Amino acid sequence: MFGELLDRSPRQIGPYRILARLGAGGMGEVYLGADTRPRPSGGGPQLVAVKTVREELVGDRELRDRFRREVATARAVDSRFTARLLDADVDAAEPWLAAEHVAGPTLGRAVRTAGPLPADSVRRLGLALVRALRGIHHARVLHRDLKPANVLLGADGPRVIDFGIARTFGASTMTATGVMVGSPGFMSPEHVRGGRFVVAASDVFCLASVLGYAATGRSPFGDGPVAAVLYRISLADADLTDVPAGLRELIEDCLSPDPSARPDTAVLEARFRAAVSDEVDGSPWPPAVRELVVENEAERDRVVASAGPLTSPVPTMPGASPVHSAQTVTTPPREAAESDGRPAEPRARSGRRTAALVIAAALVVGAVGGLGAKALQDGAGGRTPEASGSPSPPPSSAAKADAGPGVDRHGVERSRYFPVDSSGRPDGWRPWSTRLDGRPRGCAMNRVLLVCRTFDGGLEAVRATDGKPLWKAASPAPGERPVMTGARGLVIPGRGSNPLVHEGTVVSTEGGMVRGRSAADGTVRWERPSGEGPEAENVRDAVLGDGVAFFSLQAGGGAALHAFDAATGKRLWQQELSAQHLPMAAFGMHGAETFAEGRVIATASGGLTAFDARSGKPAPLAVPDGGSCTAVRAYGGHILCDVEGGDTVKLDAVTLEPVSPGDPDDPKVEAANVVPAGGREYRLERTRRGVELTDLGPGSPRTPRVVGVPSREPEDNHVASDPVIVGSTALFLDNRYLYTLPLRDGGRARHEIKDAPGNRGTSGPGSGGFDDAESQVWAPELLSLGGALFLVFHDGTLRSMELPG
Repeated sequence: MFGELLDRSPRQIGPYRILARLGAGGMGEVYLGADTRPRPSGGGPQLVAVKTVREELVGDRELRDRFRREVATARAVDSRFTARLLDADVDAAEPWLAAEHVAGPTLGRAVRTAGPLPADSVRRLGLALVRALRGIHHARVLHRDLKPANVLLGADGPRVIDFGIARTFGASTMTATGVMVGSPGFMSPEHVRGGRFVVAASDVFCLASVLGYAATGRSPFGDGPVAAVLYRISLADADLTDVPAGLRELIEDCLSPDPSARPDTAVLEARFRAAVSDEVDGSPWPPAVRELVVENEAERDRVVASAGPLTSPVPTMPGASPVHSAQTVTTPPREAAESDGRPAEPRARSGRRTAALVIAAALVVGAVGGLGAKALQDGAGGRTPEASGSPSPPPSSAAKADAGPGVDRHGVERSRYFPVDSSGRPDGWRPWSTRLDGRPRGCAMNRVLLVCRTFDGGLEAVRATDGKPLWKAASPAPGERPVMTGARGLVIPGRGSNPLVHEGTVVSTEGGMVRGRSAADGTVRWERPSGEGPEAENVRDAVLGDGVAFFSLQAGGGAALHAFDAATGKRLWQQELSAQHLPMAAFGMHGAETFAEGRVIATASGGLTAFDARSGKPAPLAVPDGGSCTAVRAYGGHILCDVEGGDTVKLDAVTLEPVSPGDPDDPKVEAANVVPAGGREYRLERTRRGVELTDLGPGSPRTPRVVGVPSREPEDNHVASDPVIVGSTALFLDNRYLYTLPLRDGGRARHEIKDAPGNRGTSGPGSGGFDDAESQVWAPELLSLGGALFLVFHDGTLRSMELPG
């Protein structure tokens, strides 16, 4: 699916306007781009998938060489069954390539969501993948990583993607002897032995594994510990019991342990062509998969329509410039017929179809916008929660583009890291100070606004540029909000969820409802019952991913995870996390933790579970020995889980399987305390002395450096924000000081914050003291955009300032 652009995401790469994020891994990111150059044949802009190398890794010479090989091998392959390379610049400051964009799910996502494919669809899939391999091998290239995640299911058939570890025939490999290439579960015995043993027949072996997965929903070599899977692969010990007999006959000899005994692609193509000789025109996919394709196409069209005119130069923010602006030499368009005798579709026709889809999408968006406003007024008995300001239409595409992605105190992708990029800060920003009417208990922001949940359950928003008030939403009526009774009988109103900011919409739970409000003026655009009633309480911070808002709610029956489309309010799904009633001691144990690769990761009574963002289909994570996770985060294509009473487990975010540990001399990496920044990882944890910072990168002494807190009076209640990294500085905040520590050298400092409330007062909610609501103290929050800091204090004081130093 399509993810929002981050502050650090480029807005222009070469001639391509960047519209959305398609995926990310440890070394690079992939974006949806649109060619801004006028097309000689007319029609709409061509859409592409643009792959880049992460900024912090571009200085890695070996990685740049690998990227150069990927471009060379992809350029050599020319088949309608692969995503064709269109453009590249390997010598740019940040190298990139652009390939045909295929609107459709990966085979892995399709099977996870819709279940195994019927035998006829698998046969047709097999024929297309064999033809893809014939084209790849005809160009004297080995793919070496054929797996479900590298097969996209388009409306007219599949496409093979990703030549990241491909090699030309006879090329020397930079992969060391004994080091594996490929992905566990979809390797060949030669992969297990090492990269230099891989041959064309190895791709055939992987093809059979992929087709076995498509037919059964699992790899022919099972699951479990990676070492056990690799052992079975090394023996070619495949289990095809559940593969339909007719299909099993087509692929069984492809899984021979002897590469020379496997059929080549010419034999396989003839075999599959005979098996599907009665195929008819139309989609090769069953209805459930066709729905996923249509959903993906509709989402693509929505992204394109909301971007506005694409052939004009991308608007730039003050002081910002595109990542790359020079046009590069592209490969010539393909006009010849394909190997199966069917001509490629003319580009002009494709462009006209894209333009028609964009125009249709724009008309639909306009119609829905008009109908949606009336539906909100007519729905729920005409009752609209109070908000200052008058109703306003949804923001224009330009406004949404200016808003940028939303962030909260968890940082980019919940990593506790905020990049420093002046183009990411609000236009015309200057340091400011203001005061909310209420007491904030959870905030989020983008380049337009900062919005906070208040102590009484309401919302308040100020302008991110200068702190001027934007709007307030009143707290739920007393009968609509839950309460908790603290010590000495103080009643604490339920505060609803922390707000989420998605483009021009603020999403949160309020008194048994989930509401989407206009970021501009706070008016309600849509509202839906949460599904748990007004007595429900949030047991985790709300999570946003791929345009979906996830709320973890506890009511009398236990905890459940709810998913809503952030733009439209459509309820997507609900999944139970705990069936039994949760005692107060277990309150908050189950709920959404993070988001990775199209799934929300949540803790449930059955263990750590990944739920597909759009369908809610669950997939348990293979945490060894069924251990429970005390901390969870996602980073660089992996999910890290601190196992209670054990070590940290690293799992692949796509396969959900454990990843082999790295250098045994490396220190233990803890999910709760590790923050990525600048291509390195740092342990950042709170101790009695203050906050300790340890560089975990290669060659570092790994000696903790400490930012200490001042000596305190006995009556002080010292609570502090979570430590984070902003650019190249670690920092945290208490109710009087900002503490900073540069990552690379000394210079630790303490900065007194003007007008901060101070560290005096009684304990905050949940700490045992509830004598006086007005004197309760809780930890401040720290957010950042483009190097500007936004400080939120419990008494309603807000400060925005430059990052010191």
